[in-house]
Amino acid sequence: MSRKSLAIVARLRRNGTPVNALDILISGIAVAEGASSIATRDMDFLTIAEVVDLDIRLYTRGR
Repeated sequence: MSRKSLAIVARLRRNGTPVNALDILISGIAVAEGASSIATRDMDFLTIAEVVDLDIRLYTRGR
């Protein structure tokens, strides 16, 4: 998990796109556990998806 998260941080830094550390940890856990997607309202995950193979499913409250 930590290695996956560190790889995500490194790729984001190379791109010059900082993202919330907790979102990176969540993404690292998802990748380490073999998840293919994350459902969230947090737009930071779209930035993370640019550097890691995760399908981000955005939703809005009440739908």
